[in-house]
Amino acid sequence: MEGVVGVYVEWLTFLVAAHYDAQPPPRGPVLQVISQGHPDDAGWLGAADLRTVRIPCDRPELAANAQARAAVLDFLQRVALPASAGTGHEGSTRTGHGG
Repeated sequence: MEGVVGVYVEWLTFLVAAHYDAQPPPRGPVLQVISQGHPDDAGWLGAADLRTVRIPCDRPELAANAQARAAVLDFLQRVALPASAGTGHEGSTRTGHGG
């Protein structure tokens, strides 16, 4: 029983600390993928460059939704991948194991 109580005490400690932690706003573009029933309030994100994509499904289905996956892939191709240009990693097949 003490183990269970300890887990919940640690979890509550984390939640309280996270609530009062002043995080800087995200730098760069942010993608928010939301379900059809999610409120359209993105103020909590604090992102200046925000792209919101509403997917016509319920929240539990987002991860398995083809439109959601396509939106994330499109975002990564437009934003994250160009950021790596010029780093010498384009087309690399190295795995980092011995060479």
